[in-house]
Amino acid sequence: LAWRTPDPSGELPLPKYAQALSAIPEIDTTSILNIETERGGPDFIYGSFNPSVPEPPFVKTYHALATNKTQFYGEVRDLGKIFDVEDRAAAFLRDQESRLARLSSKLTSVDPVDVLVVWDLTDDSLLTSGGPDFPTEILHLAGARNVFSDLGPSPKSPLSEVVARDPNYVLIVDDGTTPVSAKVLALKGDPVLSNLTAVAENRLLTLNETYLLPGPRLADSAELLANTLHPSLTR
Repeated sequence: LAWRTPDPSGELPLPKYAQALSAIPEIDTTSILNIETERGGPDFIYGSFNPSVPEPPFVKTYHALATNKTQFYGEVRDLGKIFDVEDRAAAFLRDQESRLARLSSKLTSVDPVDVLVVWDLTDDSLLTSGGPDFPTEILHLAGARNVFSDLGPSPKSPLSEVVARDPNYVLIVDDGTTPVSAKVLALKGDPVLSNLTAVAENRLLTLNETYLLPGPRLADSAELLANTLHPSLTR
């Protein structure tokens, strides 16, 4: 992969992958459809794509569409075959599954907590995560429930419905667009959302979006959230 978009929120790669990632040459940091791609660009593109943007017909692409752990594992196996590194892909999956199994055994002693995921806010609605999607899967692995898992992917929920579901925690996503500080102020300043128990009691968590997307942070994300949402696990 010779093309990637820089993370707008500034999240660095996991340390164990940083050296390998830095060795990959970047031919573009804007759009896969710009002149760099037309000059030849990458031979292969792996990632998620906006449905409204057509793919260049002269580039081989692999869509990252996983909404759960099983689908993500399938994508890793596919990439292992494509790049002839099936042993490395299998080793990565064994490590992830082993860590998640250990975490699951710890979580049997705690009750799941309800979490509201906040991507952004508008005047009359909230952009959250629904199901099935990867943030919902990560929360499940961390011993939590997405309060809007029944609404489908990327729903906009009326603010009154948010209050009705009254989550234990609010997870604010740092996606590099609206600053997290502005989202927090919007939550606390809104006459409806400020009535949430989690907001009133300041049970607000922030997480970079890279921890809620399919990728090598799967086990890291689940462990981080589980230890935050269930402090007894670290005792």
